[in-house]
Amino acid sequence: MKLGPHTYKITRSKTLRRDRSEVGRADYVDQTIKLDDSMPDTELGVCFIHELVHVIAHVYHAGDQYSEDVTDSMANGLVAYFQDNLGITFDFRDIPNGD
Repeated sequence: MKLGPHTYKITRSKTLRRDRSEVGRADYVDQTIKLDDSMPDTELGVCFIHELVHVIAHVYHAGDQYSEDVTDSMANGLVAYFQDNLGITFDFRDIPNGD
């Protein structure tokens, strides 16, 4: 995934929730977004957009001004807009496992 001058790799993880108690993780140094593999695709879409909001804030220097609750709300709202108005759904079948 390209965002500005950066290219992020998106992977699924079978151990993210178990090892870190997280369902998604954006790593700015490694330029990766990891998504926990145990979630249904509907939740993976929201989780991916949640992590994408974090990456956008980092890349475009918005800092850490967004709380997790605000980021969750933005992610849910964006996914609903994409699906309800643009017919965009998320398909993560081809996203590789990165463990």
